[in-house]
Amino acid sequence: MGVFSIKRVLNDVVRSLEGQVSTSLDNSSVSTARRVREFVPGDININSLVLNARDKYENLLPYVTSIDIFESIFSPVIFAEITLSDSVDLLNTFPIVPGTREAPHTITLSFKTPGESQSPTVYTWMVKSVKNVVTLENNSTKTYTIEVISVEALATSVAVSQTYNDNITTIVTDLLTSHITTNKPYYIDDTVGIETAQVAQWSPFKAIDFFKHRALSSVYTSHSFTFFENKDGFYFTTIEGLMDVGRRQHQQNQTDKQFFFDTSRNENINDVHFRN
Repeated sequence: MGVFSIKRVLNDVVRSLEGQVSTSLDNSSVSTARRVREFVPGDININSLVLNARDKYENLLPYVTSIDIFESIFSPVIFAEITLSDSVDLLNTFPIVPGTREAPHTITLSFKTPGESQSPTVYTWMVKSVKNVVTLENNSTKTYTIEVISVEALATSVAVSQTYNDNITTIVTDLLTSHITTNKPYYIDDTVGIETAQVAQWSPFKAIDFFKHRALSSVYTSHSFTFFENKDGFYFTTIEGLMDVGRRQHQQNQTDKQFFFDTSRNENINDVHFRN
């Protein structure tokens, strides 16, 4: 009787294990699909990181130890810091310097998020400076950080002198395309009214900052305009508009962003009517 009981228990265990294996196999495709969709924020696959100086090209991937990219809705351009461990003295032999307005030295980064089928994200920056240079004890390796910035930042040296009498949407479009001269996509919200103003020896970024504080939105009553760049291009839009887009995406499960209005009172963002 005891032997029979042991066999029955063992048979039950075998059947249970077989059922779990079968269930695991049946769910394998689902688990794989879930792993494709789920990823740890910050995980990326870097395709290339190339330095271009006077039509000389150098692959920086073997030397890179970190890349930090800074985007903000309050910054008109993108900044980044690239830290290298350089054992071939690129700093002096290439060399890594800013270059000139006519021929800036640039770094192009291409990467994708694991599991995404979209085209790679590509940034092209110009070299701004090199900092934190440290020669290691072996005297054959240097570590340093390259500060880079959007190529459009060169337009800070452009002086705009012009009298405008037009819709601010049109004015900002002119400043972006004729004076900043970007080839990137841009998205400019509709504004109402005609603005008359004289710009005298201002950079195009200073001029856009001036007009964003005078722009009147055709949709949002607080008129809180901001001008910024992200990986998709340049935006001249309102903070409320950004929140509305994010809210709709969240409702449609198209984003993991969370939007809230932080205040000492329990207010609805739609009831806020102050300018930036």
